Amino acid sequence: MHKSLMRDHVIELVYDNYRRIKHTIIPMGFSAVALAGFGYDTIVWILVVLTCTSSAAYSILKWRNKTFDLTSERIIVSEGVFSKRQNDIPIANVSGIRIQDSILKRLVGVKELQIEIIGGNQESFVLSAEQIHWIQLNIFSSIPAQETSPPSGSSFQFAHYLLLSLRKSIFLPALISSFTLFELAFQYFYRDGGDRRGVADILNKYSSSWWPESLPAIIDAAGIIVGVTIFLSVPASLAIAYLKYSKFSVKQKTNHLQVVSGLFSRKIVNIPYSHIRSVRICSSWLELRLGFVRVCADTVGFGKNSEGATVELFPLIRAARLTDILNMYLPAFQFPEIRHRAKAGSLVYYLANRATIISAACSMFLTIIFPWSALAWIIVVYFVFAGFMRHRYAGLTFEGKYMVLSQWRALMKETVIFHMQSVQSLMYSQTYWQRRGECATYTFSVYSEQLTECYSCKHMDGRLKKDWLKAGDKNVTSDSNCETF
Repeated sequence: MHKSLMRDHVIELVYDNYRRIKHTIIPMGFSAVALAGFGYDTIVWILVVLTCTSSAAYSILKWRNKTFDLTSERIIVSEGVFSKRQNDIPIANVSGIRIQDSILKRLVGVKELQIEIIGGNQESFVLSAEQIHWIQLNIFSSIPAQETSPPSGSSFQFAHYLLLSLRKSIFLPALISSFTLFELAFQYFYRDGGDRRGVADILNKYSSSWWPESLPAIIDAAGIIVGVTIFLSVPASLAIAYLKYSKFSVKQKTNHLQVVSGLFSRKIVNIPYSHIRSVRICSSWLELRLGFVRVCADTVGFGKNSEGATVELFPLIRAARLTDILNMYLPAFQFPEIRHRAKAGSLVYYLANRATIISAACSMFLTIIFPWSALAWIIVVYFVFAGFMRHRYAGLTFEGKYMVLSQWRALMKETVIFHMQSVQSLMYSQTYWQRRGECATYTFSVYSEQLTECYSCKHMDGRLKKDWLKAGDKNVTSDSNCETF
């Protein structure tokens, strides 16, 4: 059977422009409006018009140039604007198909057909319901489709949404947008001698006198600015958290997990159990204090990205329920106790790291020149805090059938559970100072879509070397000067 040459439904052009506006045009627009207040009105608005016009033209050409031909033997996809790409996919290489929709797509009578290919690639087509029905009957009749239904509501309460809204992936965009709006409003309403003045102008005004007389005024002004910005950010981040997690659900299927998220823009991910390489258990500092964790799955050979995709399975659960959750949804993974920790005497190496020393030197230099730059010492405090947390949570477990790494990364505690068979190589390294302190760095690499994906735990007990190198039944590397990642 053969289906004539097709294109995505025109509604996909609307979605593509929506995504482009959301991720590119709006951030550029905020920056353009802010710059316009500094006297670059004409140049900025010309650039904005050119950007919007070229973006719309690119979307139209991208939509028009994507064509696909479906037969009973193969799928031929052709796409590209500046360079053409043609993908010839035998039907035998199709591992599964999924059918998704959203509120807008249901209103116009179209659905999205996603074709999963052996090896992790994926092709998607937006077609009418009649076209998809014809394709299912005549081309993919032997492959069962996973048609998603609207997800049931999650059990999150207001306190949970508040905690979710403080995550950096949600709060930082809201904080940046709120500060931009505050800066624009400040420039619009505040006048000094008929001229517009921004936040930086106010800080310079207060710091006109020399250090340390200007410090109290600088702290007061900065406190007001930070307070107003955070006050504006909280409602925005709460709204984002609600839109993202209010319809979040996880369902167990025969051979995969189905994760559904999003209120208006619905996202459905089907994760085969066989493609889950590792499990990540993450908690921010506040979530640790309140006893909550987040559970994610690292997948290999699944998704569009070149690296193993990380999929959020449980955004927020009680730490006391973690074992039950793993037993119920991921019985192949257990949560063993961390048996080896960084040596207590290595704390100084974590605190006096390169980032701390460089930021302290820069802050000292800037404070001498610009007194209000004393606020930069907050960055030094952050690096010291991060070093302390990295030392506190650095740990390894490599006995049995699991390799477990504990670390503090990106403002959160992270525990990653690997199966031993996914570990590709083990490495052991020592610097001069580590040898003096009988410490070592233990590094291991795992199978991944990337060429190398390595993890390391520094300043561990050097006497674990023999046990470490015997932990896997694979070829290992031991080099006293090897580079750790």
